[in-house]
Amino acid sequence: MPSIAFDPAQPIDLDVWAQTVSVFEFRAQYAPPGQAFVDFGSGKDSVAVSESRYRLRLRAGLPSETRVRVVFLIDGPAGRRYEIRVQLRQAGEALADALACDGSIPDDGMAFDKVEVTLV
Repeated sequence: MPSIAFDPAQPIDLDVWAQTVSVFEFRAQYAPPGQAFVDFGSGKDSVAVSESRYRLRLRAGLPSETRVRVVFLIDGPAGRRYEIRVQLRQAGEALADALACDGSIPDDGMAFDKVEVTLV
């Protein structure tokens, strides 16, 4: 799991976007050290769209070693490609390159994917 340097005194903005013509759903979660994941945001497009964009904010004051993950469900025809990106920012500046989930929907018509980082 990658680590990303951050300033605990500043909130973290997460930009989530997907390029898929399938149904797209996600749940954003964080887990301070030694604790279970807690949801802090979610999104869903219930109709086929070409591009989905969301912005979430995670409060300031998180301790170092907090884990952040975004879990995705992509529903659609088998073999359809999807591209998902998650960009973490503070004060408008990217903390690292965007995290990527790229793949194809499997034969059962549902893909599950995630990105996860540790804040240090």
